[in-house]
Amino acid sequence: MRPLGIYLWFGYDLAPQKSLELIRAAGFDSVSLWWGEYSGAPDPGVQARWVGENGLSLDSAHFPDKGADTLWKPGSAGDRLAQTVRQALFQCGEAGVPVLVMHLTEGFRQPPFTQWGMERLRRLADAAAEAKVRLALENLPCPYHLAEALEALPGPEVGLCWDTGHAYFGRKMAERGERKPFPAFPGRFASRIAAVHLHDNDGTWDQHRLPFEGGIDWDAAMRELACSGYEGGLHLEVQGAFGGFREDGEAAARVFLKRAHTVARRLRGRLEQYRQEEGNSVKE
Repeated sequence: MRPLGIYLWFGYDLAPQKSLELIRAAGFDSVSLWWGEYSGAPDPGVQARWVGENGLSLDSAHFPDKGADTLWKPGSAGDRLAQTVRQALFQCGEAGVPVLVMHLTEGFRQPPFTQWGMERLRRLADAAAEAKVRLALENLPCPYHLAEALEALPGPEVGLCWDTGHAYFGRKMAERGERKPFPAFPGRFASRIAAVHLHDNDGTWDQHRLPFEGGIDWDAAMRELACSGYEGGLHLEVQGAFGGFREDGEAAARVFLKRAHTVARRLRGRLEQYRQEEGNSVKE
C-alpha cells in the first residue's frame, strides 16, 4: 500500500525523537527531514538514523532555501551554495534518503536566468546521479526558472517536487494581479514528479493547513496525481499553527497527528480510486 508521510517538524515544539515517536504512533509510515541546521536539532544524519529506529522510512529531505538566489549569480556565494547542495546529495545517499528537495529561488524576488545558474544545476544533476539520489526542484508560489530548468535537465536524476499549497496560492496571487501568470504545475511535467508536498491554504498566504481546510480542489489534485504515474508516498507538509509553532504539548500534538493521518488516508483512498478509473478507461 502507498506509504503515508509527514514532515518531521509539524508545528509543535517537541524534540525530534518525541516527534518521531508520535508520528509512528499516529500510523504514519514515513517522514521527511530538514537537511540543514536549526535550533536545538542534531545533525540530520543522526535524525535519519532515529527515523529507522522508530520503524519509519525516509520519504525525502529538504535543503534550506536561504540564499537560493545566489545560484543564478556569478561569484563565490553561488559556488558555495552549489557545493553545499552537492555535499547534501551525497550525505542523503549515505543516509538512505531517496530524494533531496531544493528551491531554485528565495521568496518572491526574481533573479535573472543565467548561464551560471544552469551550469551549477547541471553539475548538481551529475552529482545526484552519482549519489543515487533524485534532486527534486520544487514549485514555489512564484516558480521562477523552474520550467526552464526541468526542460534543460531531462534525465531521471532530476524531477519535480509538486507542492499543492504553493501552486494554489500562486494561482490566487496571479488572479489578484499580485504576480505574473506562470504555467500551472505539475502540468506537462507531471510524469516527472519525484516527491509531493500536500497542504492547503485559503489563497491569501502559504499557510500549510491540513488538506480540506482551505480552498484546494482535492478531487482534482488527486485525479491529476493519478494520471501522472507517480508511484511514491503521499506526504503532508503541514503545520498545526498555520505558520508558527505551538507550545501546548504532547497531548495536542497527538490529536493533530491523528487528524493528519485520517486526512492522508482519505487522500490515498481517492487517489487509488482515480487510478483504478484511469486504468479501466485505458483498457476500454
